[in-house]
Amino acid sequence: MDMSEGKALCAFCRTPLPNTDEEHIKRIKKLMDKGNAEAFQLLAGGYANGTIGMEQDYQKCNELNRQAGELGSAAGYYNLGQAFRRGIGVEADTKRLNTTGNLQQ
Repeated sequence: MDMSEGKALCAFCRTPLPNTDEEHIKRIKKLMDKGNAEAFQLLAGGYANGTIGMEQDYQKCNELNRQAGELGSAAGYYNLGQAFRRGIGVEADTKRLNTTGNLQQ
């Protein structure tokens, strides 16, 4: 991040970092409207952890991770896979897991 007058700048929009959760979410959603996979991933994390002013909601988190994956985010698909593996917000899919917990081919 660049510094302008001693303030950290957003890597995407080059403006000072947001001061409130509402402002942060507004910027994230603006990036989501432009199809930014990392923005979907970031908001998914907010829902997963109950941070940035979001209520914890694993189902919404999983949906956002799926959308991030469809937009090219490997982390989105990874996190969605972990949700299915552990049964977080969805029913665990243990049919394809071996005894070490890894997916079988």
